Amino acid sequence: AGFSTIVTNNVKMTSYSECTTVPDHCYAYCPDQCLRTMTYLVEHNISDQMQLYLTDEDGKSITVANKVENKEHKWEWMHRKYSVSLPPNKQYTAEFIDQNNERTWPVWALQQWDNNPNCGLVGHSSTVEINKTVTESELESICANIVVNGDMEDGIDNWYRSSGTPYWVEGGVEGGHAIVLKGRTNPYHYLGTNLDTRCGHQSEVTHYEVKGYFRVDHAGACGKYEDIWNGKRCPKFTLRSSVYTNEEKDNVHNHYATAADAVLPIKDGQLWNEVHGVFKFSGTVHEAAERMLLYIEHAHKTSDLYIDRVSVSPYVPSCGELVENGNVASDSRFWKTSGW
Repeated sequence: AGFSTIVTNNVKMTSYSECTTVPDHCYAYCPDQCLRTMTYLVEHNISDQMQLYLTDEDGKSITVANKVENKEHKWEWMHRKYSVSLPPNKQYTAEFIDQNNERTWPVWALQQWDNNPNCGLVGHSSTVEINKTVTESELESICANIVVNGDMEDGIDNWYRSSGTPYWVEGGVEGGHAIVLKGRTNPYHYLGTNLDTRCGHQSEVTHYEVKGYFRVDHAGACGKYEDIWNGKRCPKFTLRSSVYTNEEKDNVHNHYATAADAVLPIKDGQLWNEVHGVFKFSGTVHEAAERMLLYIEHAHKTSDLYIDRVSVSPYVPSCGELVENGNVASDSRFWKTSGW
């Protein structure tokens, strides 16, 4: 006889295994079964009704509900989770469905596997492939701007903090709303949003253009090269892309890149300033990413940081002008500056 498993008696634990329910108890006995738990981490701000729809190679399907630690907290590291325990040496496909059983998407989805169980196996070789396929018309609208709630008109939905407290406030760039992160005590305390990851697997986008606006609560202009701990440093957008490092998808590595910098000339800190940047997408780690977090950081360590009108849209260079903004007529967009 091989290794056996005792599990909680519910669908996500027993559906793909031959298990026997123990009467009058809340567990099931699964003889000759070595189970390993796979979890999808997804966007915090999704519906309670969104479910994971999982199908094995024999066509057997189950639905799994999501769990969330706290619906109100907007910490960047808090996610919704879908977990299911799977036997070895099988292939599965997965997709997400709404309350009407229509396919949907939770902005991003990242697999996380428990450690290999000590069942005498060399490896637990089951795999799960997620279905991200969308129609051409859907893809065009999805990839037109992969920031959710970039105009800040839906409150603080889809925006998360590493520290401090975010607030939805009036007085945005064009008279609308903005989000402010208060209570920062470190220049690396940030406010960020997850980008829609469906575009990387189907679209023909080669570059993305990042735009946004910021302001801080101190008088005087910030500097791009001020001391990050003691000076009035200008904030920048950083892009963190999470990619699998192996075919088993049980290990993830985070890649970091500057996505946008403050545009020169810089106005007084209490006025709105622009951030701008272009990053290569196709053929890079960003295209392969299962999660992309775009966040603004590096403002003075105790400054309240306001942001508004953030977008990440396809950038198509003009064949007529090899150098964008070549006359630097009004600002430094498309130019990389350096110095002290």
